[in-house]
Amino acid sequence: MYTSITRRNIPSISNSIQCSVSIKWCTLNEYEQQKCKWLQQAALNSGLQPVIECSQSNDTDTLSCLNDIRNGKADIAFTDVNYGYIALK
Repeated sequence: MYTSITRRNIPSISNSIQCSVSIKWCTLNEYEQQKCKWLQQAALNSGLQPVIECSQSNDTDTLSCLNDIRNGKADIAFTDVNYGYIALK
């Protein structure tokens, strides 16, 4: 029988940054923002680097995230495959 329980510490974002860069993920709405936050914490729990930063775009249009990537405000975004051609332009 176990007499004590050892709990694992959940890492925080501010204490886990080991790289000098992070990945900025552009989201369009609160649902995508929550998914990004979940992925961010799951990556931290697994020790993956660089840290994911979730950034909600000012607009709910996919093109706004593509513009954020073009302007250096974001690095990645989840989009429909149909936007691949537009993103190349």
